[in-house]
Amino acid sequence: IVDHMLGLMARCAGSKGNECESLHKLIHNNGKALPVTVGTVDTRVLVLTGKPRVETVGWPVLFLSAWAQQLFSTGGKVLLGGHTLDNPRRFRKMFTTFWDRFQHVRPDLDIYRRTDRDMGMCIPIALHGDEGRGKLRRPVMVLSFQPIISHKGPHFINSSGHSFTTRLLYTLIPSQVYYKRHTLDMLHQGMVDDMLALYNDGFTVEWKAHSYKFYFIPVYLKGDWPYIRSAAHLMTGFSSRKKCHLCPAAVLIPFSVACSESCKFYKFNLLAIGNLEATSDAGLVQRGANFLHQNISKGRRSWRCV
Repeated sequence: IVDHMLGLMARCAGSKGNECESLHKLIHNNGKALPVTVGTVDTRVLVLTGKPRVETVGWPVLFLSAWAQQLFSTGGKVLLGGHTLDNPRRFRKMFTTFWDRFQHVRPDLDIYRRTDRDMGMCIPIALHGDEGRGKLRRPVMVLSFQPIISHKGPHFINSSGHSFTTRLLYTLIPSQVYYKRHTLDMLHQGMVDDMLALYNDGFTVEWKAHSYKFYFIPVYLKGDWPYIRSAAHLMTGFSSRKKCHLCPAAVLIPFSVACSESCKFYKFNLLAIGNLEATSDAGLVQRGANFLHQNISKGRRSWRCV
């Protein structure tokens, strides 16, 4: 089987150093680009051209509202769990069933306190962050949205299929332009502002003489460890040596929570390191502290309780 388009894409690799530019030209010249409106978010970044400096620029992003505008214009299959706007009875029943079941998992979710919402018109969404590697193995942060219900239907996991159909890109940020935490925080703020509008005001869709109003409900934030640490401003991690075995609250406080200002280390949870069970047994706590003291003093980065 010969795929003409795939052959043209393969030829782009022949231009060493300009592969991306060649691929972009090929996509646009053949009308294969998806017409999603590109927005911007004012973001502080490092500008490396000329004298390195910090500037606030309009960073390009694809808002969830822009994705919704495009996807609903073609029927909305990606957002409606494999159904389209031509079958409102089916997708409304699917979403209603989802929210009835999800209430057992997250009964504290704000949406369950809003009696004015039709749960059959509420679309569950997850936020996904992942720091991958780009050219020269430089880190690149990828932020995206992910529908909780797969475009193949509720009987498939939502990562089933090509990532172009399971993730809705928000933006990319190369590591060399990060400015401390400000870059990611400001991009998150732009994302939140757009999602709050979709959550509170909804998104109106006109389809074949019918009008629908959908609400997008964020229920999860997920990602790899580099993203979680950056997004949540965590001060330590699984491989960090900044763990104090002398902390009296070691068993009770999650390991990612900072200690009081009087301690230069950080509180952590013994449960995150070994197989110790939470208990008030002073002997067990002391045994765990002794174990950690021995391993920390030896500089070990991976431990196992016996």
